[in-house]
Amino acid sequence: MDVDDALLPAAPHLTGPGARAVLAPVVEAHGGELVDVRPGQVLYRPGRDVIVSYGARIRWPSGLSEETLLAGTTRTGAPTGTVPVRADGMEVGVWRYPFDPELPGLAHATLAAPVARLLGRDAADVHLQVRAFRPGKRAVVHARWPGGEAYVKVLPPRRTGAIVARHDALLAFGLPVPAVLGADEARGLVALAALPGADLRERLVRGDGPVPAGQEVLALVDDVARAHVPPPDRDRAGLLDGAAHHAALVRRVRPESSGALDEVLGRLAAAPRPVELTTVHGDLHEAQIRVDDAGHVIGVLDVDDVGPGDPADDPARAVAHLVALGLTHPPSAGRCRALAAELHAGAVRRHGPDVVDPRVAAALVGLATGPFRAQDQDWPQGTDRLVHLALAWSRGSATGGLDERTLRSAS
Repeated sequence: MDVDDALLPAAPHLTGPGARAVLAPVVEAHGGELVDVRPGQVLYRPGRDVIVSYGARIRWPSGLSEETLLAGTTRTGAPTGTVPVRADGMEVGVWRYPFDPELPGLAHATLAAPVARLLGRDAADVHLQVRAFRPGKRAVVHARWPGGEAYVKVLPPRRTGAIVARHDALLAFGLPVPAVLGADEARGLVALAALPGADLRERLVRGDGPVPAGQEVLALVDDVARAHVPPPDRDRAGLLDGAAHHAALVRRVRPESSGALDEVLGRLAAAPRPVELTTVHGDLHEAQIRVDDAGHVIGVLDVDDVGPGDPADDPARAVAHLVALGLTHPPSAGRCRALAAELHAGAVRRHGPDVVDPRVAAALVGLATGPFRAQDQDWPQGTDRLVHLALAWSRGSATGGLDERTLRSAS
């Protein structure tokens, strides 16, 4: 679908069928022919910028190749460091993975030799797999070698020092976070030890082993709350304050949701604010938690934004992610609902439903941006289901997605 944004007049040319006309001249100028292109991720901040990644087939003189191309536009034109394309008074920037202008270390992190140097290994033994990539934001590369593994996080270089300091502080405090094995601050690379155990999300989806009790996840929240960490290197809005930003995106791409979103935001505005802040993870959900064979929590990932925050945010976000996972992966719905119910009950005993439920609703509004960003085939329906759940949670009706009937009505 086209993104129609008056402050970003070039946006429809990136998210609609006009994308080919934007990309083809750049490919041709470098000696290639754009055979086919299809949109992948869409990172959109209404009124500010949009970046789209594309899977592309390009015919070069050496043969046909599958590549990732990216194009973006901002309120002032092409993003810095990209190849500008101008037409009809509009300007967009085009670039090619892995040469991300905000992630100068990405090109190095996808090559065995630079990664091996960072890890102190022999390049011939190191095998790499890119696990995550968000244009301009970050990437994660999995490195394996005989008898070992690690993860290389690629960040804007200005963030590297703060991320290393945060990992070191949390590890020194006794939290089970990955140890830093090496860093290249100039390129924005941080090598992290692989944590033992299994991903809780995978355990829930596969149903092949025990999972922790809700109280054990709350114990992890408590451990984080007691930690002392360096000041964060960037601001991160809490769930209640961040909901309007996410709702603006959903409203823009799915105008039919406006009425429900208005009601949700109105209810969130009336929700109690925290009396005092504590240390929070900032993005706690099942994919960030590692568990052992007995289902006990033995590790936590992605601690980049650990810092002062609303003490009810971490458990509320975890509940929202579990509810959403059960919705998008029906075979795991029972397991997700059971853990979410335990976690919700424990959070309510601490904070009260009038505090917890609006924050679950706010987190669900944030998750409602996901189907569009990932360009899921049925993203409009996926978005609507999550907005429906957010509305149910904001109303406190049937505890939202913990009620099986509510899950069915949202699907």
